[in-house]
Amino acid sequence: MGAPTGPDSLFEQQFSAHGAIGDVNRKNDPLWWREGPCTFKIWATGRRFCSGMLVLIETPPLHDLTKRIVPRASSARVDIEVVMREGAMAPMVLATAPLKGIKALLKTNADVRDFTKRVEIPKDRLPLWPTGAAAGGAGGGAGGGWGGRELAVMSESQGLFFDLFGDARVQQLIARDAGVAKHLKQIIFSTEGSLGKPDRKLFFSMGLPPPGQMEELRGILHLVLLLTDIVGSYKLGADAASKAAALRQKVSAAREERKGKEEAGAGGGGGGAQQERQMAAMMRRMDKLQEERDKARRQGPKALEKFEERLRKQQMKKQMKKSTVKMG
Repeated sequence: MGAPTGPDSLFEQQFSAHGAIGDVNRKNDPLWWREGPCTFKIWATGRRFCSGMLVLIETPPLHDLTKRIVPRASSARVDIEVVMREGAMAPMVLATAPLKGIKALLKTNADVRDFTKRVEIPKDRLPLWPTGAAAGGAGGGAGGGWGGRELAVMSESQGLFFDLFGDARVQQLIARDAGVAKHLKQIIFSTEGSLGKPDRKLFFSMGLPPPGQMEELRGILHLVLLLTDIVGSYKLGADAASKAAALRQKVSAAREERKGKEEAGAGGGGGGAQQERQMAAMMRRMDKLQEERDKARRQGPKALEKFEERLRKQQMKKQMKKSTVKMG
């Protein structure tokens, strides 16, 4: 399987056991096991903060020559799921993906839909993050290697995202390893689970490099392990912990109310109408914001910079209004 395997692999360096789920101690078995014609998996365990890590690789079918020759035509991917130990993950829900991916998550993942809100990333705070000018920057290093892609951010709070991804080690890794910008597609951190059940997981999805370039995955694997350590050692402050607990109570109450309305109106079909309207309104706001950013980008760097500055001021104004209402 290329770079992930071998005696010096990250799995062998970072985990005490790896192999098939449920029988990780069979030393003579291959590192990877095949679950289907195009599906390979590995389970690794025995590392601090996490009880295990599952890696899934989906390769293009042998008969699909176009997808094997043209990387952009391929749906081949690598998914990594890290299961955190109990007590090793503070309450959090956070997701980052391209705008279309975020829209899909809002429809399919109840935790992302109920617990998060859109977070704008000022370029002066995280200059390498792929949003606005940073996504298509022409500078050296990974900062200009996102190929025009933008990763939208949904998080419980702005502070949570910056605490984790603003870590100097994360920024340094993104800056020095072009593979991260080239292949990373989606990240989800959640203690709530898609169905509202307690579930401590980190999920990463990335494109599979073409044959001969598997070494490009090594940077993302390092990022996965680094973020596992950062999340595992992260502690919420008293104020943030109080807000997290209040949010969970609010979401739980809203879900119970929604469930009651759906059950009461099972025959009428109107139980989830309000939620659908709210989601549709959010989608329209996100689409409008994306259109405005694309328009500014076409007008040139100065117009884009002006747009990002206006957006930053709007966010600050909203935060000030929220603070004033709470104090009142």
